[in-house]
Amino acid sequence: IISPHFSPAKTNLIYTLSAFVLECNFLTFDNQIYQQVKGSAMGSNLSVVYASLFLSYLENSQSSPHLFYLTRYIDDAFGVWTSTKSQLLEYLNFYSLKTNNSIKITIQTSPIRLPFFDIWINLENSKFSFNCFQKPLNSYQCLPFFSDHPMHIKQPFIINELRRYIVRERTPLGYFEMKKHFFHRLVSRGYPPSFILR
Repeated sequence: IISPHFSPAKTNLIYTLSAFVLECNFLTFDNQIYQQVKGSAMGSNLSVVYASLFLSYLENSQSSPHLFYLTRYIDDAFGVWTSTKSQLLEYLNFYSLKTNNSIKITIQTSPIRLPFFDIWINLENSKFSFNCFQKPLNSYQCLPFFSDHPMHIKQPFIINELRRYIVRERTPLGYFEMKKHFFHRLVSRGYPPSFILR
């Protein structure tokens, strides 16, 4: 992955430093010193990069004519599969076999609608459309109005959240519904209606 873009000396340095970061993770518990021998350390700046490169390598080494589209953000992926669910499971089993069961994949399938991060991805008449998705367990604990944060932080937060709804909602009615729910959540966090409406 790295070699075509860097000189041999730089490539070797990147490999050496990466190996050091991945292999030299120690912790102390109950006066005992332990070394992590599997996976990468949580909190390490390299861990996310390493995981993304590793998954990218696996994706590139496994192809299928039925995988019409695939996008991934770190360890969450969305794809369009054009064959049966059993063939999809067989295709995904490749990850477990290739990594000695160290990668566990959970899937959610639907022929018409799926959540992905904060959007619903809808398939209608062979075309995709989108609207907002909010997880059922979301407690909407946004910044309280009476916190010590300055006003110039509270105002843009509201504006930017509304912009996010505009981009993600496919219909004006959907946008107004999201805006109404957001308004009530802000009021419950102490925001005066006059401040919100302004």
